[in-house]
Amino acid sequence: MGSPLLGNGQISAFTVFSLPQHFLSAVPNHFGEVFLKLWLAGAGMFFLGRTLGLGMTASLVSGLAFMLSGHMMGWLHLPLSAGVALAPALLLAADHLLTEPTGLWFVVLAISVAMLATCGQPQTTFCVGLLLIAFSTHRWFDHHRRTPSDTSLTRRAIWLLLGMSLGAGLSAFQSLPFLEYLQRSEAARARDAYNVFYVPLYHLITLVLPDFFGNIVHGNYWGYSNNIGPAMYVGVLPLLLAITAAVLNRRDSVTIFFGSVALICLVIMTKRFGGEQLMAIPVLRSVTINKFIAPFTVSLAFLAGRGVDLFWIRPRAVINFCVGLWIAGSIGVVAAVIYFWRWLASMNLQHYEIARAIPLLLITPLALVGLKLWHRRHNEWTWIAAAIMVITVAVDPLFYWLNFNPSIDKRFFYPTSEGIDLLKKDPETWRLMGVAAALPANTASYYQLQDALGYDAMTYTRYYDFMVMIDPGFKDLVAALEIDKLASKPWNPRTRLFDEWVLGLLASKNEGFLPFLRQANYWNSVVRTIHNRRLLDLMNVKYLVSPPGWFPDATLQDLELVYDKEMRIYLNKTVLPRAVAVNRWIVANSDQEAIRLLSDPEFDLARTAVVQNPEPPTKTVEQLASIPMWPDDSAALVTLVSYRSEKIVIQANAANDAVLLLSDTYYPGWRCAIDGINVPIFIADFLFRGIHLPPGNHEIVFSYQPQSFIWGLRISWLAAFAIIASAVAMRKLNSRTNNVPAGRMAHGQKIADIT
Repeated sequence: MGSPLLGNGQISAFTVFSLPQHFLSAVPNHFGEVFLKLWLAGAGMFFLGRTLGLGMTASLVSGLAFMLSGHMMGWLHLPLSAGVALAPALLLAADHLLTEPTGLWFVVLAISVAMLATCGQPQTTFCVGLLLIAFSTHRWFDHHRRTPSDTSLTRRAIWLLLGMSLGAGLSAFQSLPFLEYLQRSEAARARDAYNVFYVPLYHLITLVLPDFFGNIVHGNYWGYSNNIGPAMYVGVLPLLLAITAAVLNRRDSVTIFFGSVALICLVIMTKRFGGEQLMAIPVLRSVTINKFIAPFTVSLAFLAGRGVDLFWIRPRAVINFCVGLWIAGSIGVVAAVIYFWRWLASMNLQHYEIARAIPLLLITPLALVGLKLWHRRHNEWTWIAAAIMVITVAVDPLFYWLNFNPSIDKRFFYPTSEGIDLLKKDPETWRLMGVAAALPANTASYYQLQDALGYDAMTYTRYYDFMVMIDPGFKDLVAALEIDKLASKPWNPRTRLFDEWVLGLLASKNEGFLPFLRQANYWNSVVRTIHNRRLLDLMNVKYLVSPPGWFPDATLQDLELVYDKEMRIYLNKTVLPRAVAVNRWIVANSDQEAIRLLSDPEFDLARTAVVQNPEPPTKTVEQLASIPMWPDDSAALVTLVSYRSEKIVIQANAANDAVLLLSDTYYPGWRCAIDGINVPIFIADFLFRGIHLPPGNHEIVFSYQPQSFIWGLRISWLAAFAIIASAVAMRKLNSRTNNVPAGRMAHGQKIADIT
């Protein structure tokens, strides 16, 4: 509809993970993207562990635990995992710049920061960025404590800050359009009003048994949310080793740091023990709490490696502590089974729970027994214990995630139907709209069809308010979830935990929370009822697509059913063209006035435009008030010459002054020229673009030239040159000083000495 794809917060086209898209077809591209994400996550965590003093086996355990963690595997095909995969590489580069700064690591840090900012998940970018800042601060103070006389430490910190800043600048071509969109986003407004999400304490059982509440892939999920969003699983043995390291190795500063990060993230996600107050901070309250799983997972993975190193030093203590933790965890699982027995029995999931508990009940205890036997009999054969730990850490998460993103027959990548083929035969420029969830969000784009609906993570506020005029329940989350009926709803094992979670939210919030929910369904892409069908005409909606059982109500009786098989397709005969000229207009002084006029059933939308001044205002709207309007119906002849996403060419021949209405979203950055002369664009009919069309035959060109992108691109180029220049300068400076970096582990120093 005209809002920028580059700024919608979920574009990851400019990260290294998207490289396969430019060279491979759909199926190989998918596997290429997956390989790059897993490789960078695992390798980054491995080398981070080595840099921070972990041994070879410990680093391998850390890398595997992080690479195969639930937050990586569950989101593997989505942009979020790109930001998560970059986290270890960012920490690794930051640590090298503080200990052994080189031009190479400076470039690695800057590019990693840029890719994090363009990964397509701003909230993950924020959380990983917080981890990077906290880790860098901790390492600087740690180095300063150990070597207070090192005068070069301040200089290295400056290089580190410069690398982060230039990396952020390198991403400006995407970050600035995003920030521009954020100011006009309904999502930003709704998220900032109430941060409603939290992880119930009972959900922590998924740390040892991720499928306790079922699995959406298996079609039996019955938890409060889903098993992807709050996926915190890193494996049972890594969890045991991580807790053991945090408890038994409390003198190590890095262990204390990552242990503190994990604990703080847990407090935030559960909103217990001060977590609610933390999430009330203005910036944090806009972040969905499951994004803090990224730093939580990084911390657990590192601590698991520290636990492995501790095992080589104090094997008996580590084994006994892990066994104690395993027993406590098993008791917790038994208690949960007893508590939730009604759910399990009603859905016949008893055998399923046992089958999905194999890593907890069989693989992990066998590993602990194997380590115990190794310690007693063959403690000089370290490779046996190393193999036990590495194999266990690899097999455990794969048991849950190996088939979570299954491969499918390529015939189903772009499935088609006779109905889709029928729509594609219409050569005109038009839009369709799915009714009652007939088309999943953004599905039409696969077939190069233009849909008036779609999923947009940001949700342009004007579009959102316009859709409410069509479907009054479009914003209403209370109606969508039937929240007002939850208290009297019959007990249902599939939805009961979610129902209780929502009721708990209602009880914990103030009286303004329920009215807020009636305006909070900002990610909605489903129209259920059509209250004002004339606005469909205005949106250039020529076809309505519905499920087979859907029938139009009395206000839509003039729709013509043109297809009735796997879907129903209705033709809207009164649809207006994509570009149309009208001889009459009314200037509205506010959004509320424009909405009132457009909602009035007596208002003639086809012949009269509602005109509004944009921000900043243009004199054209004021001048329109003094231009005479012609009562006759001699509308201008308007022809759509070409229509592309960033450039629209229109030919118009008008006998009198008119308003040209283009039913694409009004958004900053669009420019218009009539016969090569720039003219201002104003808001027409609340959502769309309008211009003053003078008499005569004209060529009108709309082009997208956003200043946010233009300036962002300039900043990105400047940052790129600055990164190269800084790296060269750093290399020359290092060659001049030729000093051994402080904080670097001395040659031959044993892991045990620093643990």
